[in-house]
Amino acid sequence: ATQGRGIWILDDVEPLREAAAATAGAAHLYAPLVATRLRADENRDTPWPPSTPVAENPPTGAVIDYWLPSAAPGPVTLTVRNGAGRVVRAFSSGDQAEQLPASQYFEDGWLGKAPHVETSAGMHRFVWDLRYPRPDALSYDYSIAGVWHEGTPIDPRGPLALPGRYTVSLRVDGKTYTQPLTIRMDPRVRVGAPALRAQLALAMDVDATLGRATAAHRAVSSYLKEHSATMPKAAAADAQSIADGLASVDGVLTSLATAVVAADAEPTQGERGVLAEYSRRLDELTARWKKLAGASGARQSGRSVKPERGADW
Repeated sequence: ATQGRGIWILDDVEPLREAAAATAGAAHLYAPLVATRLRADENRDTPWPPSTPVAENPPTGAVIDYWLPSAAPGPVTLTVRNGAGRVVRAFSSGDQAEQLPASQYFEDGWLGKAPHVETSAGMHRFVWDLRYPRPDALSYDYSIAGVWHEGTPIDPRGPLALPGRYTVSLRVDGKTYTQPLTIRMDPRVRVGAPALRAQLALAMDVDATLGRATAAHRAVSSYLKEHSATMPKAAAADAQSIADGLASVDGVLTSLATAVVAADAEPTQGERGVLAEYSRRLDELTARWKKLAGASGARQSGRSVKPERGADW
């Protein structure tokens, strides 16, 4: 249809067909429709201005509908598992909104409302974007692909789940309700399953390495903030050099995390090479830091100083 002749589509009537199954005595998790693995448009042009008369598109991802007969007395959780039973994503009504270090360069109207697991009585809809958890990084960037009142993506995001069979579970008031979920490939895309598996494996490796770099940088920065005044100048300068190096590694891996999942294709040799090189640099920097922290701690207190708890090195 043209801009002036809109076509209205009723996308999903399945919840209406299941309405009789939702009784007053128990919660109900509706059978989700097949979810299509759609990738965001890579067009980097300026998005449509707010004044442009455009209709709302269907939700992108897995649409999960559930009904609660009364307000939940405790947390409500939604869990997605793959065919092997491993958890892909888990959401809870107790989750806090993401507070990511990203520079907002636009007005608030381009910010969307993050999906949230509701606990009140009645019908609720939660949309999973088919992505694994976002990697931990020192900084993030807003994409230019924003939609007014619908949100602007923040990169890097987690990699997309593979096409296949999954299970969605709703847990409320001590009871669990389960439904199968199928994710299908975008029918416009021609790519083999081995290529997608290789892409996901590399993306997970990049995200894990990025997380290590981020944790290491935070640990070094925290130690410097607390002890730089009492450290010898040479040691403090060395520690700052390590922190700067970790920040550089973190920045490259952050860009790599976005690049690896930018298209439905097998990873390039260049992407594999960048990960290998910066993993090596990360190992060298963390080894330098452990040696320096141990020596500094021995000088200050006669005992070794260990990295902060929670820093997975």
